Amino acid sequence: MLSRQKLLLAMALATLIGSANADPLVYVVSAGLTGSGRFGTVDLTTGAFQQVGPVEPDGYFGLAPGPNGSLLSFTYASNLDRINTSTGVPTRIGATGLPGCVVPTPSCGPTTAFTLGGFEGRTYGVDISNSVYTVNPITGAATLLAKNSGLPTASFVPGTQNPNGTANFADEAIWESGGKLYLTYDALTFDLKSFTVASVVVAPELYQIELLNRLPSCSLLGIGAALELNGALALMSESVSWPKASEGGRVVGKEEIRAYWSRQWKEFDPQVEPLEVIDRGAGKTDVRVHQLVKSLSGDVLSDSEIRHAYTIANGLIERMDLGESEANSEQSRSSAFSRH
Repeated sequence: MLSRQKLLLAMALATLIGSANADPLVYVVSAGLTGSGRFGTVDLTTGAFQQVGPVEPDGYFGLAPGPNGSLLSFTYASNLDRINTSTGVPTRIGATGLPGCVVPTPSCGPTTAFTLGGFEGRTYGVDISNSVYTVNPITGAATLLAKNSGLPTASFVPGTQNPNGTANFADEAIWESGGKLYLTYDALTFDLKSFTVASVVVAPELYQIELLNRLPSCSLLGIGAALELNGALALMSESVSWPKASEGGRVVGKEEIRAYWSRQWKEFDPQVEPLEVIDRGAGKTDVRVHQLVKSLSGDVLSDSEIRHAYTIANGLIERMDLGESEANSEQSRSSAFSRH
């Protein structure tokens, strides 16, 4: 949900400013239909992309931690590359043993390498059919863990075209957060003339991959859970204190905040957009936000600007307070969440 992504952005900006050690840059890879993989950084405060190093002719699929601070990525040709994060220069590690996916030939197949991620020092990957593999970071070889793992998959092969002129695409990412392994997946058909989505074949959802005795078991979490898993709770300390604006009072600890948010989203649809971030110094950061609160049926309950005041220590949020106009929610439900 866009509103929850914007709430996460506000929290992330506050944390980045409040921590002297925070780095606003993240590593990304991209590629075109025919390859031309690019590695670089994205500035989380501006959204600007800066390419680092040369183009990888084959194209990149996914990123995972590699040896000695490097990053690993699949290529369209189903090879494993190691990327030097300082120079952006890729080094070919070896073939995964899976079929390639290169335009014009060979075309993608159901067992073509699709994306990869890291977890507990190991590298995991999936193919286009969402079978799960371990990937050897020394040789590049992929070893099947689970065929048809229970994750959804489209009936088409990504990159192919349909008789009506639309093209078939899928998106997937794997990452570790909070000691767990997660995956997002969606598939769609795309109109190449209008550059619009023609149809959604598999709706975007979030999944957790549990590795029981090194064998993957996948469970659907739902896209609404992405707030935590994209980093919200990861931005907080274990003893974080948070106001319960929709209920009144405060809550302490990540698990209690998770439970509070779950209750809130079953009653309300709060939309929060950061407007201004103000560094107060000494670990204090204010974020001025536009807050729109709706009922689940879409009725507008409140539309206002408020202030979130964050206390940051060691790069993590220790406390969040509401601005003076909302201070009464420390003891009782904020008027923004009142049903008229």
